[in-house]
Amino acid sequence: MPSRMLNLGKAEDMMRTGRTIKETELRAADFYLCETRVTDVGEVDFHRPWDPTVLPGIEIRVNMIRKSFDGNRKRLDFDTLTVHAVNAEGADEAMRVLDDTGRAIDGEMVEVIGWEKLEEADPEILEGYMESRLPSQDEEGTPLAAGSVLTHPRPGQEEPHFVPA
Repeated sequence: MPSRMLNLGKAEDMMRTGRTIKETELRAADFYLCETRVTDVGEVDFHRPWDPTVLPGIEIRVNMIRKSFDGNRKRLDFDTLTVHAVNAEGADEAMRVLDDTGRAIDGEMVEVIGWEKLEEADPEILEGYMESRLPSQDEEGTPLAAGSVLTHPRPGQEEPHFVPA
């Protein structure tokens, strides 16, 4: 019995330090692809709300890994989609999403909402996640090195640019 009480205490501590958002807030937010970070094994796309005052610090991340081939070039294949809460320093923090009754929804349902938000935002990007895509490239067509960051503006704003590794 004491170990169970200890576990409950840890869960309560997590909720005091984590973020709680409503499912309706997550569903109402409009997301856009704002950044792609190149890693040693693939790329991570970061989708954030269009309006930075709506759900600040909430992002949808899509991990793509180098796996399949298109001739001699490796393609990126979907690995995972996750919805994260990020604090002011950029570190992940615990997050719960509550339904209309105040109950937490499970991670699988949060992932489904993430897919729905990406489908609403840009079906073409979603297709790249489902079908695989070529790695991000610089202006000369060379794949970006690990550690590079490609920023994507909101549609109608300046052109994307990258920060080399």
